[in-house]
Amino acid sequence: MPTEPISQEQRDTLLASRNILLDLHKALLDRQKEHYEQQYGPLATPNEYFNLVLNHADFEWLRRMSGLIVNIDESLSRKSKADFAVAEELVREVNEIIIRDENGTDFQKKYAQAFEDYPDVTIAHIKLTRILDRA
Repeated sequence: MPTEPISQEQRDTLLASRNILLDLHKALLDRQKEHYEQQYGPLATPNEYFNLVLNHADFEWLRRMSGLIVNIDESLSRKSKADFAVAEELVREVNEIIIRDENGTDFQKKYAQAFEDYPDVTIAHIKLTRILDRA
């Protein structure tokens, strides 16, 4: 049974979402790095930061967003066999990941706090919700 390919509208939504997610992810990483350095002192090298992002528990909450960005990139690649249903699921995941809930998951709690504390996170969130509202 043939599957329906990703529509141009889905492709546009995913690409716009991905670009904003990158900005949002960077802002959240920068804030987490600030918290880390306040607790443990300044990082010596970019490689040390990279290793923290990949392996340290303080950055674990951001890995789901990292993975989502990678999944969107893969679905949009020329080699991808992603279909309409995959694109719908990715859009659903983007909507889900930006839920702010002070009583929710670790990500939702930290994201809610970052939304309140940091204007760059708030602005990226608003931009992303506008894209998703049109989807």
